[in-house]
Amino acid sequence: MGRLSKVDRLPPEIRDCIGELRRDGHTIDEILAHLRGLGVDPDQMSRTGLGRAVKKWDAVAARLHDSRSAAEAIMSRLEAPGADDRVARLNIQMLHASLMELMRGEDGEPARFDPQESMFLSATLKNLVGAARVDQSRAIELKKLLEEERKRAEEVKRMADEALAKAEDGGGRQEAAFAALQAIRQAYGVA
Repeated sequence: MGRLSKVDRLPPEIRDCIGELRRDGHTIDEILAHLRGLGVDPDQMSRTGLGRAVKKWDAVAARLHDSRSAAEAIMSRLEAPGADDRVARLNIQMLHASLMELMRGEDGEPARFDPQESMFLSATLKNLVGAARVDQSRAIELKKLLEEERKRAEEVKRMADEALAKAEDGGGRQEAAFAALQAIRQAYGVA
């Protein structure tokens, strides 16, 4: 991608320390003073460089917070019965949004990718399109199954009504119920 910033070139334990201090609410000047106390050379870390890094981290934290809040709100709605197909669509849309954000870059400028990263991004987009196709095919198949079931239910009701009418014409209520039950069994192949 791009060249590493001075903060990104620091040892992981120093970067972790910066992150912890920021999470605890320390200002950039306080963090910088702490880094100086740990022996970080002023040439290794300037106030401006630290400010840029902290600003970038704060923006990422805000996006994560927004994403988490949105996911919680969405999932509370998706816990309703019959929501499984919506979960698949949501996952596809969330991945698509994440990829678009990645391609935009953290500073709003278009991101640059090396050939391997471009290949991975391309494969991910291809998989995303494939998942959307599978989801669409699943939705179409589900609609067909629901329509078939609706027609079958209408046929069963019609057969049961006919059987009830015939049996009631013959006089017995018990015979009518038995005839209706036989018609339903026959329609579902349970005879």
